[in-house]
Order: sequence, then C-alpha cells, then structure tokens
Amino acid sequence: MKPKLDHVGIVVKNIEETKERLSTLFETELPSASPYNRILKWRTTRFAMLSANGASVELLEPKEGPMLSFLREKGDGAVCEICFGVDDIEKYYDKIKSMGITPLDDFDGSPLIGKKYSGPTLSGAKLFYLPRKGDEPAFEILQRPA
Repeated sequence: MKPKLDHVGIVVKNIEETKERLSTLFETELPSASPYNRILKWRTTRFAMLSANGASVELLEPKEGPMLSFLREKGDGAVCEICFGVDDIEKYYDKIKSMGITPLDDFDGSPLIGKKYSGPTLSGAKLFYLPRKGDEPAFEILQRPA
C-alpha cells in the first residue's frame, strides 16, 4: 500500500486552549479521559489528537528541546509535521534507503543508527522522520499497531 496521510501536527503554546477552540470550530471529538487520553508525555512534548470525519490534527505543546525552538521561531499554530501512515515501516525504510535518503530517529534530525524505526511508542506505533529541505515541515512516517 502507498503511504496515506495520517495527520498534520501543529505546535501550540497551550494545548488545553487550542484543543477547546479547534474542537468548537471544527466539531472534533475530544479526548474523553482526564487529563485527556490522547495526551502523552513523550520526551518534553505533550500531545493531543483531534479527529473529525477521518481527518486528524495532532497538537504538540513542547516544553523544551528542538520542538520548543521550532515554536519560538515559527509561532503558535505553525505546522511542524505532516505524517504519512504505512503498513510496513521496515519495507518503507528499505525503499527510502534505496533512494539514498537516510531516515531520521526524531524531530531533532538525528539519524537512525542500527535500527529501522523509532519506538515502539507507548501506543505501539513505529515511526521515523525524513530529512527536511529548507523551511518545509518534518515528514513523519508512521506504522500504527495492528
């Protein structure tokens, strides 16, 4: 299967305010558990996934590190990543490597060393990033658990 758009990630200063505003504007489903079942502490960034009619927006509230630098440079609400889902991340890794592209371990641009993906995450997902060119957002490649 070809990669399919999974979600778009935006950096925000305040995840609670942004999720409430976007939820109202776009009639998205909100995470139901407290403190929100789709917000996780991963490294130093909080996450919330808002979904409506099959489309998803991931809100990312960085506390430190490269994503916080991105927020300060680009501003609240800037698109930081575009994520494509794949069925088999290891096959996609091999395809990318055969094109002379080195997949990255994280948003910060560090290369994958001795592995074909980052993770699995707490949700069981496997992922890697593609190198950026210029001011384009990060492209995340993601395999969700079956």
